[in-house]
Amino acid sequence: SLHSFHYSPKAVDIPSAERLAKRLYHLDGFKKSDVSRHLSKNNEFSRAVAEEYVKHFDFAGQTLDAALRAFLGRFALSGETQERERVLVHFSRRYLECNPG
Repeated sequence: SLHSFHYSPKAVDIPSAERLAKRLYHLDGFKKSDVSRHLSKNNEFSRAVAEEYVKHFDFAGQTLDAALRAFLGRFALSGETQERERVLVHFSRRYLECNPG
């Protein structure tokens, strides 16, 4: 369920999640193939990293396909189906935040 993707801010070191997300976005010490692995893990810290990572994207006014292309152009989506789904759920949430109407 979508609820399972939420994390408890008290249990997660948000500044560390923000720093890792920024490094992943800028590929600072990481390859495109590393990004998906960090965003798709099913634990609270990884969910926080993924939520911080998608904040680097502004999808306002973009069509869904253009936004998805921009998102997937930053890294190599890999892993099991469930792992890919977790990454796409984070993308979907961010897209809706940027395009609420």
